[in-house]
Amino acid sequence: MGNLFSYDSRFMQALIMVYDHILLNVLFLVCCVPVFTIGAAQAGLYSGLRVLHDQEDDSSCLRAFWKGVCNGFGKITAVWVGTALIMSASASCLMYLVTLEQVDYAPLFTCLVVLAICMVYQFALSLFHSRFGCTAAQLAKNVVYIILGHPVRCVAGAVLLWIPAAVFLCAPSLFIQMTMVWTVAYYSIAFGINLRIMEKPFRVLAEGFETKNKPI
Repeated sequence: MGNLFSYDSRFMQALIMVYDHILLNVLFLVCCVPVFTIGAAQAGLYSGLRVLHDQEDDSSCLRAFWKGVCNGFGKITAVWVGTALIMSASASCLMYLVTLEQVDYAPLFTCLVVLAICMVYQFALSLFHSRFGCTAAQLAKNVVYIILGHPVRCVAGAVLLWIPAAVFLCAPSLFIQMTMVWTVAYYSIAFGINLRIMEKPFRVLAEGFETKNKPI
């Protein structure tokens, strides 16, 4: 019994891992409250989870989370606000068009495409920023490249990222019933899966960057 509850036991390490995931999830939601900080909060959660899942990294996942949030305020926040405004306008137009008796499919399709592009771009933006340090111009360009190079992975990651928002818009009662899931576990799990989804493309990018900058 003593070995079971020792700090180095698998049981205690599993409990600590669960606790850290819950804590990161709650901190992420708290940082999302001002709304305009959602982009920075996403980058922070990715940074915290990356440290948490890296067995060779003994640094604090909470410190990595706050560092990711602080680093994301400049580049990420400005892009997030613009993207959020476009997404809000597209979603509002989409909801209005659906209520019409005679639906015009051209603007409906346009709204869907714009909304989907913004969702995928925001997913790739926050995740790429949490992994690579670069200027705002390089960030915008590289995000486009990563989306065009790995569209299936990016779409899958974006779907996981925006499921709660879709549930909130389409089924508010269900969203409320799942409040505990969103609060305790969903985002840390979903973002962890997204890190796995983009692990290979980002590893290739990192290896290419190291090879390109290797001294001769």
